[in-house]
Amino acid sequence: MLDALDARGRASYYAVVGSRTPVLRRRVVRGERHDEAFGSDLRREPTDRLPETEEAVEGAGLVALDEIAAAELIGDAVCRASHRAVGPRGRPGAPSPSGWRRR
Repeated sequence: MLDALDARGRASYYAVVGSRTPVLRRRVVRGERHDEAFGSDLRREPTDRLPETEEAVEGAGLVALDEIAAAELIGDAVCRASHRAVGPRGRPGAPSPSGWRRR
């Protein structure tokens, strides 16, 4: 879930204080900034929630994360989403394809 960047790029991770999602990421590659949010829907999408400067990030109620903390929060989101997809007694919540029969 974390992307490696070459020597010309860097990534910074942030979270909203007191919240588990979204995990925000700022990637700077060859001088271009890309701000993204990884939310509970398990997708990365462009976001404008990150302020322009690193100093303003703290004033916006965000906390910087290292790669390990970001990976743990993303892993937690994936785990929570997989539990929501499982119905009663551990059976998948979605209906079976029409060609499947239960034994």
